[in-house]
Formats: sequence, C-alpha cells, structure tokens
Amino acid sequence: MVGALQLCNWAFKNEAVKPSDTTKKQTSKHSSLAAKYIIELTVPAGQTDLAIRLVKGIYQKQPDCSDLSQEQLLQLLLLADRFGVPKMAAAAIEPLKTLAIDQLEWETALEVLELPDSCAQQEIFKDLHETAMAKVLQHSGDLD
Repeated sequence: MVGALQLCNWAFKNEAVKPSDTTKKQTSKHSSLAAKYIIELTVPAGQTDLAIRLVKGIYQKQPDCSDLSQEQLLQLLLLADRFGVPKMAAAAIEPLKTLAIDQLEWETALEVLELPDSCAQQEIFKDLHETAMAKVLQHSGDLD
C-alpha cells in the first residue's frame, strides 16, 4: 500500500482574494484578480487523486467517500491521519464501519488490523476493528 513517494501538486484559485491583499510584490505573471495557491503533499505513489480529494474534503461540509473502493478508503484514511484531517478520516471510515463480515474484503480486514495506533485506538474504529477481527477469525475457522 505504501511504495514509493511522489509529490502531489494541486493548484486552486481563490477568487475572493486579490493578490494585492496578500502580497505587495506582484509580477506580471500574477497580476490577475485571483490569487493562486499551490498545495504540495508528499504521498505514496498512485495516491495523488486521494490527496486531492483529501484537500477538497477539508472545505466540504460533509465529504462523501461512498464511491471509493475499500482499498482507497483505507488509503484515504491513512492520508487523513498522516496530515491531521479528522473530518476526512471520519468520512473514509463511515462506509467501512457498517460493512458486514462477508462484505469486508480479506485484504482490507488484514490492513485494518495493522493500522497505526493513531488510527486504531480511536473510538470511530471500534466497529470496523471488531468486524475485521471477526473476518480473520472466521477465515481461520475455515482452515480447520
């Protein structure tokens, strides 16, 4: 899930802020009325879209992650934990914590049990952790 790191650059414009309000030094390149901001995050390779979603989610009233796969939800959860965005961590965990044992993918169950303490010890992870543990125990029972 981690792999090589890459830099995620995401540019956005804030139409409400004029460059003259934010800086006295203006170049002809930045002379428009809209200020341009660049956000740079170092994220695992292949997670650029999730990093952009993380930043956008900060500004959304209720971020929706229901369209993401279980693997993407866990990746977003780890990014949210890493960058300290609890609202996005909660949005990423929401679709996972209501899954039944048979809906939880095996790889997801294993990854949930390997979450860092900063995630695993939070109350919102309790139901998901219990489901993941039950999935592993069920799978172990099937081996007998």
